[in-house]
Amino acid sequence: MSAISVVVLRRTEVARGYLGVLKVIDGHFVAVIKTNVCDPMTIKILTVSLLLSISLLSSHCYAEDEYQQVTVADAFIRMATGPGRGYPVFHVVEQGESIEILKRKNVWFKVRTVKGQEGWVHQSELQKTLSPNGNPVSLAELGLQDFFDREWEFGGRFGDFGGANLLGANATWNFTQNLSAELVLGQALGEFSEIQQISAAINNEPFHDWRFSPYVGIGVGSITTRPSATLVQAVDRTDEALFVQSGLKTYVSNRFLVRLEYRNYVILTSRENNEEVEEWTIGFSVFF
Repeated sequence: MSAISVVVLRRTEVARGYLGVLKVIDGHFVAVIKTNVCDPMTIKILTVSLLLSISLLSSHCYAEDEYQQVTVADAFIRMATGPGRGYPVFHVVEQGESIEILKRKNVWFKVRTVKGQEGWVHQSELQKTLSPNGNPVSLAELGLQDFFDREWEFGGRFGDFGGANLLGANATWNFTQNLSAELVLGQALGEFSEIQQISAAINNEPFHDWRFSPYVGIGVGSITTRPSATLVQAVDRTDEALFVQSGLKTYVSNRFLVRLEYRNYVILTSRENNEEVEEWTIGFSVFF
């Protein structure tokens, strides 16, 4: 970070007024305050005001210096408008040109060219670049920050649904940092029946940047019960269901997370009384 110096020049020949000037000399910020005021308090106020401006500028410059700079070694690399295969390519960086790596989102990296153009480059293309010392660029492995920035989750779960053994699969879309939409398919095998379920939920994850991240949600679903063929007058039935849920997600390694979840269902039956069922599951998911 650049050093900061302050020079105060008193100009007695000026009738009134002062002037603050910011200069950069040999990599140092130099604040030159020209004033006809000799009062120490006034000089302090002028100095502090200019130093605050310098601090903001120097912090910004320091932050920019932290970005990793690489040079394109292959014929070219492509920049897309967003972090995904579905986003269009809008610019090509040619061999020998330099780019800065601004941030990462899973296997996509946001970069900036020397002309100020910003876009997203896939990890496979960024690996075709060289560091300033001429060595192949070293990219950090997927880690906890990628867990915080995840957008999609796909996984499986197993557990207990009202005393029956449950197996299921889930797909989750994190459309904001705190909110996600989820689709779950499940099948439970009980002693006297087979149960199939499909449900959709909206979850709120208030502490998305915690490694152990709790969440709560509400949802609706459909539950189909097929009694065992050995039962007399067995009739299949399908009921709508409402549920609330709470759970905990935690990062494991690479692209994997583990989740624990509890659901409380109210099954809207055609009989006089609705049914209430509890569900406990543990699941493993891969995220992108």
